[in-house]
Amino acid sequence: GAVTPVQIKVQVAEITTGLGVAFYTTMVGLISATICAFPSLAVEKCEEQLLE
Repeated sequence: GAVTPVQIKVQVAEITTGLGVAFYTTMVGLISATICAFPSLAVEKCEEQLLE
């Protein structure tokens, strides 16, 4: 059958919510990876200094 404007609005709202969740989780993952990278970099520098 025909799709009503109300149905379109509901579907767009659901898609927008889903995209918001996807972008938020991506942002949290990138920030977490960045935070975890700094201690790893510090340990790597210490290892290199010990080997010299």
